Amino acid sequence: LSAFAVFAAVAGAIRLLVHAGSPLWAFAELIAIGVIVATVWAGKRFSWHRDWLSHRFVAEQIRYGRMGFPLLVLPDLALRSATQSDPQRRTRLLNAEQWILKRTLVASGPPRTETGAYRPHASAEQLRPYVCAIIQGQIDYHERTHRRLDTMARRLHVGTVLAFVATAGAVIAHLFVHVEWLLLLTAGLPAFAAALYSISTRNELERLAALSEASGRKLRHIKQAIEALEFSARSGARSWLRFRRLTALPV
Repeated sequence: LSAFAVFAAVAGAIRLLVHAGSPLWAFAELIAIGVIVATVWAGKRFSWHRDWLSHRFVAEQIRYGRMGFPLLVLPDLALRSATQSDPQRRTRLLNAEQWILKRTLVASGPPRTETGAYRPHASAEQLRPYVCAIIQGQIDYHERTHRRLDTMARRLHVGTVLAFVATAGAVIAHLFVHVEWLLLLTAGLPAFAAALYSISTRNELERLAALSEASGRKLRHIKQAIEALEFSARSGARSWLRFRRLTALPV
């Protein structure tokens, strides 16, 4: 929208497709600026970005909990207190996301069995396919995320470079051909390129793509190590403890 506002300002100055005194481009620029201001105000007023980050954080922790909860392995955040009491015995909430995570885990409870008491160490071999399926789902998710973000980052980079190349061509052409519509390119394209670059850097597309690739690689190694575990009477509790340590690795 900021690039369009610049385009509208220049188009109004050179009277592009309108007669002298027409307010069309002035209204278009005013509407674009108004939408920008309203979007920024609404984002801060309703905390869109903060809510998105907190919801995403809780969702990630629940996904990790699905992998480790059957083995009684919980995210570190779920083991900390989400509240604090003062000397007057008033309870204060320290972290809303942490409280939501803890309540979700408490409400779900441990896996249920027909025999009564849940003994995961006695069912480790039966739990392995479930844990591997959860890990494979996470691997697929990170691979899709890496491909999507990497493609977006490369396309934005190419678009930025092409916009600046076109701007340079328009500036050189303006030295020999004096036409007003070239001002649309020399003024609008740099603003458009800056907007593309801002999208890429503000959303950290390259960094997030690299993180997803690294997470997928680490999860793949964890899955291979779990599949290679040997559960037998001879291995005793060693394989069970190794199983729990693998699912407790931070990802």
